[in-house]
Amino acid sequence: MSETENKGRPPTGNDLSKVDGSGSAEMQLTEATGIAQRVGKEITANFRSLAPRQRRGVVTAFRRQLFPPAKPGRRRSKEITAAYTDWAAGMRGLALYRKHIRRFEHMGYWQRKVKTRALMDAIRARNRRERKTSNRPADLHGSAS
Repeated sequence: MSETENKGRPPTGNDLSKVDGSGSAEMQLTEATGIAQRVGKEITANFRSLAPRQRRGVVTAFRRQLFPPAKPGRRRSKEITAAYTDWAAGMRGLALYRKHIRRFEHMGYWQRKVKTRALMDAIRARNRRERKTSNRPADLHGSAS
């Protein structure tokens, strides 16, 4: 088959090394969809005895290749990180609150109290977590050297 005849078809197993990801987004999507359909047909033809639950496992493995799992845990807040950095550098009290709590000067007594307590709780929690990870021993299995 010549190069011009092969243009409209998705690449076969031997042609996969030729796919470089160049071209328009529509062409890439068409090629990728064609490859996925072809591989899906191959899997169903070669592994007919797979139960539906096992097929879902195959789909999960395929999906994890397309979308690898993200790092676990919540993303750290930039605001708390900035406040923690200033706190670790020695900034305390009103200077810290004025810098890191928006509209601090315009708040009433109780609102300031709530916001400052929330900020300091977050800073203390960050400090505790930082100390916990830095004090962790290098050898977790306890093998003797």
